[in-house]
Amino acid sequence: MAAANSTETDVAKQLVFRHLQQHFSLNPGQVDILDLTLADLLPGGAHSFSVREHDVLDGNEYYYIVIDGRVYCNHVAGDFVRLLRDYRYFEKLDWNASQMLLIYQHFEIPRAASYPVTETVLKDSPSLYAAYPQVTPPVLTQSRGGLTLTFYMSTIGREAPVKWTVTISPDYHVEAHQDEPLQPR
Repeated sequence: MAAANSTETDVAKQLVFRHLQQHFSLNPGQVDILDLTLADLLPGGAHSFSVREHDVLDGNEYYYIVIDGRVYCNHVAGDFVRLLRDYRYFEKLDWNASQMLLIYQHFEIPRAASYPVTETVLKDSPSLYAAYPQVTPPVLTQSRGGLTLTFYMSTIGREAPVKWTVTISPDYHVEAHQDEPLQPR
């Protein structure tokens, strides 16, 4: 997937600023915006940004994705589903497990110092999950009949991973289930 040029990124950033003003009464001078440069991990042409209010320490972060001039924000209820619908996901079926997890995580999982256990994490820190051999990288099973995304999340300070299963029907009904934290073997 090709990285976006700076003009496209600037246009996307302006759309985010407009959204912040319209929906949250935040002006550009009140926030820091960071281009997450995730172009290789997102669907083609997508831009992603992290926005934080100045002097706000509660970790309240706004996560944005802009695709084809449409703006999606994690603080707007239903925007994950709206993104999938607008993108016409089930007609394309062109995201991999890492892409679906990244987008789902940013929109639907609270940011309480948790992180997904990805292939990279398992490769770079094998000893961290040695007691949990059932932990695998994210898996996406998809068809025009729906999708299932299965992945593990860990919380910093409590490494026992939790298995998540997310199903999305062709009419974009989302169900998520979390198991109890795994016990070491």
